[in-house]
Amino acid sequence: MVSTEQKGGPASTKAGTPKKTAKINNVANRHKQKQPKQQPTQQPEQQLEQQLEQQLEQQPKQQQKEQKRQLLTVSKTIGGRITRYPIVFTKDAKYVFACVGPCIKIYSVSTGAAVKVISKSPATKGHTATVTRVHLNPRNPLQLYSASMDGTIKLWDYNDDVLLKTIHVDKPIDDMLIAPDDADYVYISARISEGSLDSEIYRYYIGSDEMPHDKRGQRIATIHKIKAMDVSADGRFLAVAGLKEVRVWQLESIKENREECLYRLPFPEPVVVRFNSDGTCFAVGDRSGRITLHYFTPEMKKPRITVHHWHSYRVSALQFMTDGLYMVSGGTEGTLVFWQLETGHRQYMPRLGAEIKSITISPDYKYYCIGLADNSIRFINLVSQNIEQVIQGVQIDPLASFAHKAPRTGLVIEPRNHHVVMNGDLAGIQFYNCYSDAHMAAVEVVPNTQVKRSGEKVYKLAEVEHVAFHASGEWMATVDMRDDKSTTRELHLKFWQWNPDAQAYNLHTRVDKPHSEPITSLTFNPSTRNGPMAITTSRDKTFKVWHLTSQLGKAYQEGEVAWTCRSVGMYRRSAPSSAAFSADGSILAVAFKSIITLWDPYVNSIRRILTQPFAEPVGSIQFAGDSPYLVIVSEKHLTVWNMLTCTVWWSYKLSVTHIATDKHSSRFAISCDIVQKQKSLIVTFDAKSAVPLAMHITDAVCNGLAYLPASESSSHHAGATSTTLGSNKPQSDLLYLTKGTNFRLLASKPPVKESTHQQTQLPAVTDKRLLDNMFGKRDQLRAEKEQEDLERTQTAAKLRQQALHRESITLGPRPDEADGVSSVLGAPSHVLPSVEAVFETFMNSFMELRVDSGVAVADDDRGTTTTAAMEIDEETPKAEANEDFDILQTQSLPDIPSLSSYFASISKGTD
Repeated sequence: MVSTEQKGGPASTKAGTPKKTAKINNVANRHKQKQPKQQPTQQPEQQLEQQLEQQLEQQPKQQQKEQKRQLLTVSKTIGGRITRYPIVFTKDAKYVFACVGPCIKIYSVSTGAAVKVISKSPATKGHTATVTRVHLNPRNPLQLYSASMDGTIKLWDYNDDVLLKTIHVDKPIDDMLIAPDDADYVYISARISEGSLDSEIYRYYIGSDEMPHDKRGQRIATIHKIKAMDVSADGRFLAVAGLKEVRVWQLESIKENREECLYRLPFPEPVVVRFNSDGTCFAVGDRSGRITLHYFTPEMKKPRITVHHWHSYRVSALQFMTDGLYMVSGGTEGTLVFWQLETGHRQYMPRLGAEIKSITISPDYKYYCIGLADNSIRFINLVSQNIEQVIQGVQIDPLASFAHKAPRTGLVIEPRNHHVVMNGDLAGIQFYNCYSDAHMAAVEVVPNTQVKRSGEKVYKLAEVEHVAFHASGEWMATVDMRDDKSTTRELHLKFWQWNPDAQAYNLHTRVDKPHSEPITSLTFNPSTRNGPMAITTSRDKTFKVWHLTSQLGKAYQEGEVAWTCRSVGMYRRSAPSSAAFSADGSILAVAFKSIITLWDPYVNSIRRILTQPFAEPVGSIQFAGDSPYLVIVSEKHLTVWNMLTCTVWWSYKLSVTHIATDKHSSRFAISCDIVQKQKSLIVTFDAKSAVPLAMHITDAVCNGLAYLPASESSSHHAGATSTTLGSNKPQSDLLYLTKGTNFRLLASKPPVKESTHQQTQLPAVTDKRLLDNMFGKRDQLRAEKEQEDLERTQTAAKLRQQALHRESITLGPRPDEADGVSSVLGAPSHVLPSVEAVFETFMNSFMELRVDSGVAVADDDRGTTTTAAMEIDEETPKAEANEDFDILQTQSLPDIPSLSSYFASISKGTD
């Protein structure tokens, strides 16, 4: 284990010359000898935990206590496969249920939005494993049965999200069926053991709780590799498709512990089996594209067979209409086929976008609900055959090489709306909003098609390798490549510009063959001092600087701008693996094998050479936000350099699979795979310290890592706000992707102060407004308006209080009055009431006369005061020039007649 080196340690030596480089290597080797030998079976997470303990032992106890309390917890689970299992409608056909991992999501048919989630977590008595099937309770359509791989069947009141009953089967359940006319029994397919390919078919009694648990289940048969199963609507027949056969049972004649089947039909690779509405026919779709209809009665020894064949590939979905005269099928071609069974007439609805996995007909016979392999649900009107609604999950391209691995582009955060951008379907990229759990947009980078003839060689599709965004969000760059190892490699660099009118990225410049070899990295300069700039590194041993210019030559129109290559850089004929810009764009770091070169991107000159203390090729380099630290990931080491001193700040010996940096702080996160347990260890650091901030062990392998800027309006921030360790500044949340297209948000909890009394405050209920739903919430403007109204109310209250207490004012201005006036006048001008509203009250507080028995007059010669009597006359009193008269220090005068009374007296006099 390599020792952690920090701030002026023995290995903190400037790099740039061969002697200094050798010194760094010698110091590193010397520290290697000082470390104790490790056990060969030690795992990366064990190394990090040991290093964490060693660092904490050197800190004060209070810091240790706070450090151990800093944890990463899963605050929200997003995405998931929504079309892996069949979709189920509610009784009123307004909502649909989709099995997504251990949860059940309810989507609105009219809006396509997820309105509720059932079985959120085991803490709320939810399922602990994947939910494989859901069915409405035939006796009560407001209740829902769910079966899971955790070996339980649960009954839910889905309106109130209340668990009503739990039935323990104690075996992983792959499928569950309920006959609408026989609600007392469920038919399940349960694996014999976890990982086994053999499954047992059971009929399980759920009607009454009085029956003992050991007598509820009745085993029907054991079948190898069950592909599909179905039960007739009246509950009389059960059909199961195995690896190379289809079995049919008459359920009334089944006796306990006996495998008696009505038909046992050999079939080459069946895929799906389905009964019609009256149970007199069942259809079997196989891998070759054939659909075989079996018409039968219990008295027939062999069913009557009719074959329909249109599909070129496997038939993966079948559904009969209620009248039994029509059938709907779908398969790999992405075409929905409507069959008229009596005449054999067909109608088609092509180009749905992906393989059809399931077909469900709504109870009101208005929609076909189609589940596609690209993780989308489409609602097709039965009459017009138009797609009226689409629910899109995280897009998946099953034909791409990264379908079940980490996306090639990684997780990229779009700076404009903070959407997660990654590989999508058919050589495209997708924008996903992780806070609203909604697919926002898709960009088709390379036009492709899935149409191919049966038996021909599979055409390799192009794949998007890299995606990058400018810091302003105005520009996006993509790199796509197609290499089938037999024809000429196709490599394209494309620049996309944001169109504010269409709210989408439009293709601006396409560069064919930007490099002669595959591109290894793509990044933008965050600064716009000399216009936008992008960098690409390639295996052709060069990196290129691209900029936006209008000097394009005579072939282009005047004023037209495009992206062109400004300069080409190289170093010792080595292939660059990664490049990164500093936060201000003044430094460009490019990795060549185990050497880091620092360049001035504006003059294209090399400024410094940093040699890694470990002779390993560098895989990725990133600057830690706006800090001077450069994080370097090599084959077996994690190293942090300080760019101010050009020294190794600290390092760890571990294999890093993914890394993410926070643009708003100096924090970064790494993930290390635990291969034996199919899990990953996620660790967060502050670049200035080698002590890990927090750790988290995932329940599945991490396929992507990114920092997502925190959203104030997101629901998972209602309880607590993420804070940086040791400060109260808001921070970004950590997001990671699993192989099941599930996103998980990790929020770091601040240290909890110990107290004997804890109070829990209910969250404030916010009112829903129509404009907020249409244009979004304006929390900041609304808070400013509320503060302005509050200050205006306080000011008016002060003025009213002064007006009510005017009669209590004594001779001479009192200090509290002066303070009140200054406090009113000291308020901001934009919150004061209008002049017309406060003028009379404000002036009366100053100018109203208060007269006792005389007026205080100052004597200039002796400095004494005498009280002189004052007579009030109808005429205006004449004051002497040398008399110092203060109107505020006089007594109250009698009421002066009003103008109305004055004119009344005049009118009487004239009369």
